Amino acid sequence: GHVFQTARHLLPVAEWNEAKETATSQRQNNVALFGEFRELSEICEAAGFGVAGLKGLSLLDQVYTDWSIRPMTDIDLLVEAQHQDKIFFLLKEMGYRLCNEKKWRANAFKSVWNKKGDVFDLTIETHSRLFAGEPGGFRWAVCRDARGLHHLEREHLLIHLIGHLAHQHTFIKLFWLTDIDQILRQCEGDIDWPKLYWL
Repeated sequence: GHVFQTARHLLPVAEWNEAKETATSQRQNNVALFGEFRELSEICEAAGFGVAGLKGLSLLDQVYTDWSIRPMTDIDLLVEAQHQDKIFFLLKEMGYRLCNEKKWRANAFKSVWNKKGDVFDLTIETHSRLFAGEPGGFRWAVCRDARGLHHLEREHLLIHLIGHLAHQHTFIKLFWLTDIDQILRQCEGDIDWPKLYWL
């Protein structure tokens, strides 16, 4: 999607058509994932707690107005530890099944859920922490967007994206670096830099 938007005038016809198909597929995929996130968010709100969308979910509209540019493969959610049992119950009610994933120290706070979808399988990852080494009592700052959905505040979002890219996954995907670049380019004047440095 990003190649299609930024370099399509440089691509031969065959590669341009392939990039166009990829962009269309990514947009459809993102619309489906975002719709599932919104439905789950509404169900959780009705049950008395909120969930915050992470990574790609929080960047659509805020950073990427064209949803074909930023690929997403799953739904990442921050859910406070005291609501884990509730979210697990609701996911089961929605037809999700818990994956038997091997646990170790760095991913002990994550659970992975899958469901068969009409077009593709859906995966949701719930996180009670975003980093294994978070100090005791630390809480991620969450805000609502124009649709009433929860996301990390901008400075907390940046810290999460940087740590996720550099520490957890050692720069294995270029588009995660692009996420950070786009936030800095588009939101530089709105970033609370002293707050970011403190974090």
